[in-house]
Amino acid sequence: MPKIYTPHNVRLSDTHTDAQYEVGTRARGADGSEFLYVKAGSAITQYYWVAIDSTFAAAAHLTKSNARQANAIGVANSAAIAASSHGWVQVLGLTTAALAALSADNAALYTSAVDGVLDDAASGSGTTFEKIEGAIGDASQPNNQTSGAVMLTDYPHAVP
Repeated sequence: MPKIYTPHNVRLSDTHTDAQYEVGTRARGADGSEFLYVKAGSAITQYYWVAIDSTFAAAAHLTKSNARQANAIGVANSAAIAASSHGWVQVLGLTTAALAALSADNAALYTSAVDGVLDDAASGSGTTFEKIEGAIGDASQPNNQTSGAVMLTDYPHAVP
């Protein structure tokens, strides 16, 4: 986990029932990474992708239906966040995130049939998924949606 240099004393793995920072606060790491402080609309699984709205509320997990409405997309790489609690999600930098098994290296990524997990398959089970730009997987690393895969984030967002 990167050393955070602003705001001072941020611990990315901490979650809070009462907000410790204003939602929408950005924490910046010494390695150039960036995190947003959000309020979870419902429980968020560690390593899963989330859709963040204009009030900095994070949907439970990123889905086909909420991807395009999101003002931001991030990954809860440091800790699970309980429903109605506050925590940090990463939007920029090297991270660990949920990626479907067997996803190809540097492939285009999409929402998937598993909420909160990205995949390189544009469709499946008769559904066309939303393309997410700004997220790049590293297939040389283990791809595992429960323990995460090494990925690079660069302000992920859905594109038509």
